[in-house]
Amino acid sequence: MNSQPETEGAFGPLLNIEVDMKIKNLPRNTQLRGIKFKHPDTEKTCVWWSSWNRGVWYKNHENDLELHIIEVNDIKDALEFEVV
Repeated sequence: MNSQPETEGAFGPLLNIEVDMKIKNLPRNTQLRGIKFKHPDTEKTCVWWSSWNRGVWYKNHENDLELHIIEVNDIKDALEFEVV
């Protein structure tokens, strides 16, 4: 039995997430793919997959094959998404 805390997730190193942390508060240069966040409209947990200047592609869970889109006016708006 391993008593060491897990340090790797499916998409890279695990992060120490604080309560009410937002994407913008993650450490600099954090890879966003795989970060779990609350959907701004439904508050369901989503997994960040990719982004572009007007939105975010996400999955409902890490193994989901389907991508969904959240459109934003500016990608900076997505930095306000709450990390789960």
